[in-house]
Amino acid sequence: MIERTSELGLIVTGITCAVGVVMFLLPPVPGVPVYLTLGIVLTAWGYGTMGWVNAVLFLTAVGTGLKIFSSALQQKLIGENRSHFVKNCQFNQLSVNESHEAGSWKERAQCPESGDFDWWPRLADLSIVWNHETLSLQNNGRNSSYCYSYIPTCLMGGLLYMVSLDSATGNPEIPWSGTATTICASLTAAVQFGSMIVAAYYLDQASEQRRDEVDTIKIDKKVQETDERDEHLQKCYTTAMQWRSIPIWSKVILVGAVICITISCYFVQFFSSFCFVQHELTHSIYDNLDGNVTNLFLPLGWVAVGLFFVSILFQLIFTD
Repeated sequence: MIERTSELGLIVTGITCAVGVVMFLLPPVPGVPVYLTLGIVLTAWGYGTMGWVNAVLFLTAVGTGLKIFSSALQQKLIGENRSHFVKNCQFNQLSVNESHEAGSWKERAQCPESGDFDWWPRLADLSIVWNHETLSLQNNGRNSSYCYSYIPTCLMGGLLYMVSLDSATGNPEIPWSGTATTICASLTAAVQFGSMIVAAYYLDQASEQRRDEVDTIKIDKKVQETDERDEHLQKCYTTAMQWRSIPIWSKVILVGAVICITISCYFVQFFSSFCFVQHELTHSIYDNLDGNVTNLFLPLGWVAVGLFFVSILFQLIFTD
């Protein structure tokens, strides 16, 4: 991948940023893999044209800007446009109408984000509700200053690529890159761990100081009606899905799905060396996999993938 994209210039940056934005908007996805990939790919492309120092500065600026842009996109474009949806209010047990009276909560919607560092995925849903009252881009940018703490992670990605380079004599091309990688990895771990503590502290402080304010907020009528409807549907589903009430063929399909996915997971987890060829992010598909990405799978790996898809098929048949 690195060799194929080395001459594509800013196209590489655009593609990487687009993928990064999509991943940032997915709550379960942490930001570290995005920054590591960004550091490796952009450093591999940039060092030949702008040198090591400028390449690292470039990837750091792109990584920081990417996070700030994603935060603004989440708050302004997505949050404000979805703030009137009943489902969002239902999820947070807050009504759209009452959010008008909770203007001071706008600060809380972003204050914990200052200690977020991708450890607070549900904050996105909170901000969507409170964005019924417009949040300014200036306020968003000020509360996104924590993004600069991601700089060590961006640097670690670039340094990981530098470590993989060898000179003509077989020695590391950049001798100090290994030490620098270890330092940046330690800083990244400290930031990630510390962010949990900071986020928990701010959220606990906000919840304690504004407990009375929360208690006074009533559930919107539309939200209450939706809750009652969902509760009724859940009871009907629970009654219909009683094991003794399910037809025998449905039981066979469901048990088959569980067996297939369990075997597939065991193969991948405990016998991964027999399922896949050893391949790292810095390896070339053309050198390591003979230019064919399907060569990544060994025979047992194909069996695991096949069982996975069979399990999905069984699940779809059961739900239908």
